[in-house]
Amino acid sequence: MREATTFDGTDSREFDFGALSDSATLEFIVEGDSMEGGMSGYLAVGENAGDNLRFEQWQDTAELGFTRLGVADYLFEPENDPEAVMSPQAATHVLFRWDADEAVMALFINGVLAGTNTDAGEFTLPMGLGSLGNNASNSEGMIGTIHRVVTYNEALPDDAILNHALAFLEPGSTNFEIREIVRSIDGTVALSWHSAPGRFYAIETSPDLSPGLWMRGISGIAGEAEPSTLTSASVPTADDESMAYFRVVVQVAPPALLETSFENGLEDWTVSGNGTAWEVGVPTMGPGAAHNGQAVAVTGLGTSFEDGTRAALQTPIIDPSGVTGTLQLEFWYYLEANEREGGQVSLLEEDGTLIQNLEPIFIGRPEGNAQAWTKASLRLPTLEPMRHFRIQFNFLGDDDGFPNNGVGWYLDDVRLD
Repeated sequence: MREATTFDGTDSREFDFGALSDSATLEFIVEGDSMEGGMSGYLAVGENAGDNLRFEQWQDTAELGFTRLGVADYLFEPENDPEAVMSPQAATHVLFRWDADEAVMALFINGVLAGTNTDAGEFTLPMGLGSLGNNASNSEGMIGTIHRVVTYNEALPDDAILNHALAFLEPGSTNFEIREIVRSIDGTVALSWHSAPGRFYAIETSPDLSPGLWMRGISGIAGEAEPSTLTSASVPTADDESMAYFRVVVQVAPPALLETSFENGLEDWTVSGNGTAWEVGVPTMGPGAAHNGQAVAVTGLGTSFEDGTRAALQTPIIDPSGVTGTLQLEFWYYLEANEREGGQVSLLEEDGTLIQNLEPIFIGRPEGNAQAWTKASLRLPTLEPMRHFRIQFNFLGDDDGFPNNGVGWYLDDVRLD
């Protein structure tokens, strides 16, 4: 559907969603008033009427959602901003993506992941002949306008979703004009273009315009804070004159230099020290469960740490090539130790030589410590371009001779970008 239809809460429009597979995507340009009308409002329902999408989820939530009749009404867990999952009052690119293999419903707003839901277990997006804006009996209608509906017989990837949203947000094209290209004597090429806040860009190079020959030169370039501000970045070409073509592309998000939730074990991480060593597995003490998934890294799985423990957990070598701006380390932790014990994060050369200890220091507390998972965000100092490094998590226990030690330091969801 490419022409707008306005609904007053009592009407609907017939629509053929087509034959969709288990994993599929529904895309809308929609706006409305969730405060008027009834306690909920249908957005889309197919011949499989038991599973449907809601412009407003029951009961007067003012949030987008989806429903399995007779089972549950589902809302989205916000990714960052709780307001992002609200029913849009202005024309907005809204996309529901159901991944049947992972049993995850993802909600994208204007091309950005706004929220997810993993509780449904089973679901099918509307398929076959159905209706928009209301149910079959016109008893739970939305008030608003659906400008566009497109169905996809696949779970669209994130980059495609972003480009679809940009086609709506920047009508006519997902491309933007490169305003200046300057080749320097040192072999670098500087490009300037009008960026947008909240978006990230990459520069790619190619010897010709063949689709399969584009290579990523530099990525993770953040857009400027003000719309239509000129952004500039340089890409090395190593005096390779064959790289005659350059382009700037939008990225879904800046690439993470490091990301793990320890579900696959230590992988390339290493442990060292004495006393109780770092281990990876399913926690049975401390928080009792991982922050995300099943596994954590912890100073001693299923046990308290020994007196005098000095345990180090070190990342593989991190290559920051092609990334601009300040790096930030984020992780979730649970700490149980006394006030003379705790953890510290260190920045190391790739050979293990200390560059700098990062702040803050995570100190235990006598009153029982943090009894819940806590998020930490540490900003890394600016390093020379292309300088490889490692990050090390250090846990230090005292040697007071008392056996009543806590369970130590638990880590999960580590990310550097």
